[in-house]
Amino acid sequence: MPREGRALIYSTLTDAGVPFTWHEFNAQHAFLRDEGYRYDPAAARLSYDLALELFSRKLGEGDLPTTAPGGPGETRH
Repeated sequence: MPREGRALIYSTLTDAGVPFTWHEFNAQHAFLRDEGYRYDPAAARLSYDLALELFSRKLGEGDLPTTAPGGPGETRH
Protein backbone atom coordinates (compact mmCIF):
# COMPACT_ATOMS: atom_id res chain seq x y z
CA MET A 1 0.00 0.00 0.00
CA PRO A 2 1.46 3.38 -0.91
CA ARG A 3 2.60 5.70 1.88
CA GLU A 4 -0.23 8.13 1.14
CA GLY A 5 -2.84 5.39 1.60
CA ARG A 6 -1.34 4.30 4.92
CA ALA A 7 -1.24 7.93 6.08
CA LEU A 8 -4.91 8.37 5.14
CA ILE A 9 -5.96 5.31 7.11
CA TYR A 10 -3.87 6.35 10.12
CA SER A 11 -5.17 9.92 10.17
CA THR A 12 -8.79 8.83 9.63
CA LEU A 13 -8.63 6.47 12.60
CA THR A 14 -6.88 9.08 14.74
CA ASP A 15 -9.33 11.83 13.81
CA ALA A 16 -12.26 9.53 14.62
CA GLY A 17 -10.83 8.81 18.06
CA VAL A 18 -10.60 5.08 17.36
CA PRO A 19 -8.21 3.31 19.73
CA PHE A 20 -5.74 1.29 17.65
CA THR A 21 -2.19 0.05 17.50
CA TRP A 22 -0.24 0.53 14.29
CA HIS A 23 2.40 -1.91 13.06
CA GLU A 24 4.23 -1.79 9.76
CA PHE A 25 6.57 -4.50 8.56
CA ASN A 26 9.51 -3.80 6.29
CA ALA A 27 9.03 -7.04 4.41
CA GLN A 28 7.89 -8.36 1.06
CA HIS A 29 4.21 -8.89 0.31
CA ALA A 30 3.17 -12.35 1.54
CA PHE A 31 6.10 -12.53 3.98
CA LEU A 32 4.05 -14.90 6.19
CA ARG A 33 3.85 -17.53 3.49
CA ASP A 34 6.41 -20.14 4.45
CA GLU A 35 7.53 -20.93 0.93
CA GLY A 36 9.40 -18.96 -1.66
CA TYR A 37 11.84 -16.08 -1.51
CA ARG A 38 9.48 -13.59 0.18
CA TYR A 39 9.13 -15.60 3.39
CA ASP A 40 10.61 -13.73 6.37
CA PRO A 41 10.59 -16.02 9.42
CA ALA A 42 11.51 -13.26 11.90
CA ALA A 43 8.76 -10.90 10.66
CA ALA A 44 6.30 -13.80 10.50
CA ARG A 45 7.03 -14.78 14.10
CA LEU A 46 6.66 -11.20 15.29
CA SER A 47 3.32 -10.80 13.51
CA TYR A 48 2.05 -14.13 14.88
CA ASP A 49 3.06 -13.07 18.40
CA LEU A 50 1.23 -9.76 17.98
CA ALA A 51 -1.90 -11.54 16.74
CA LEU A 52 -1.82 -14.07 19.59
CA GLU A 53 -1.37 -11.31 22.15
CA LEU A 54 -4.35 -9.43 20.68
CA PHE A 55 -6.51 -12.57 20.73
CA SER A 56 -5.54 -13.30 24.32
CA ARG A 57 -6.25 -9.74 25.42
CA LYS A 58 -9.53 -9.26 23.55
CA LEU A 59 -10.95 -12.78 23.52
CA GLY A 60 -9.60 -13.77 26.92
CA GLU A 61 -10.13 -11.87 30.14
CA GLY A 62 -6.95 -9.80 30.12
CA ASP A 63 -8.55 -6.55 28.95
CA LEU A 64 -11.93 -6.61 30.72
CA PRO A 65 -12.59 -3.77 33.14
CA THR A 66 -13.09 -4.63 36.77
CA THR A 67 -16.56 -3.57 37.84
CA ALA A 68 -18.87 -4.58 40.61
CA PRO A 69 -21.15 -7.53 39.80
CA GLY A 70 -24.17 -6.20 37.97
CA GLY A 71 -22.44 -2.89 37.33
CA PRO A 72 -21.88 -1.27 33.94
CA GLY A 73 -19.08 -2.52 31.79
CA GLU A 74 -18.22 -5.32 29.46
CA THR A 75 -19.90 -8.65 30.05
CA ARG A 76 -18.12 -11.96 30.12
CA HIS A 77 -19.17 -14.36 27.36
